[in-house]
Amino acid sequence: MVANLVPLTLVFCLYPLILSMSRAKLKAMMSIMRKSSTGTQSLERSCELLRQIASYGTTGATLSRLARQLDLPHPTVHRILGGLVRTRLAHFDPATKLYRIGPFAFELGLVAVSPLGRLSVIRPIIENVAVLTGDTAYLMALQDDEIVCLINQEGGHQIRTNIIAEGARRPMCDSVAGLALLASMDDREASVVLERSRKLPQVSTRLEPAEVMQKIVETRDRGLAYWSGVVIPGVAGAAVAVSAPGHPHLAIALSTITARLPEERLTAIRPVLEAAAERVAAVLHNP
Repeated sequence: MVANLVPLTLVFCLYPLILSMSRAKLKAMMSIMRKSSTGTQSLERSCELLRQIASYGTTGATLSRLARQLDLPHPTVHRILGGLVRTRLAHFDPATKLYRIGPFAFELGLVAVSPLGRLSVIRPIIENVAVLTGDTAYLMALQDDEIVCLINQEGGHQIRTNIIAEGARRPMCDSVAGLALLASMDDREASVVLERSRKLPQVSTRLEPAEVMQKIVETRDRGLAYWSGVVIPGVAGAAVAVSAPGHPHLAIALSTITARLPEERLTAIRPVLEAAAERVAAVLHNP
């Protein structure tokens, strides 16, 4: 519907010129407009498909799963994937039938504008969290209604819970880091973002919206986000937001097995996360 409005708006604006056109010229102009609209739709679908592939990190996704998540016919998704593979933006493994982000995307990333230019300076801060806690530590970033993992650092404990790879993303409602960032918003905005994130593919949380909103209240009272077994059975996590002008867009989180992170341990974990968040904020605010 929206795509069709563009040509109609142009026709209205160019009405005097259209009246002077021959039938053949008018037909040619409308054909160009339709192709432009179709090309824009194809580009948008390709970008969304790349986003979905990226959400699976290094694991990859099948054609069927991608088609189901985008709610598009298999032939359409197969055609777009074919173009992405030919341009090396996507990679297809014939043995596993899985699609992953391709090498050309990596090449583009080398010269892309970084959303966080000082990532190399921040990485040692996250590594220190992993050392002090023995658990897997993360730097997570808000992007639209999702959380993207920027840094992943495993701790020294023999049982590791590496639940999200660098570059992978999760819906806000599926991440304890997302919970920390939702808690930094007012109730109305948090509710809107929460509802949008619940409609995204790959939602795994078993909590209802009212239960998440209660978790947000608890996060504000406690000073850090915490949940146990909410998304992945047997895995617990904690997170704090990194202060920033306006709404925070970064959070520092950790994950471990539930036995290692009972509520009683949060009093020891909170100072470690808060100190790391302050150091990250200092790096960002004082380049």
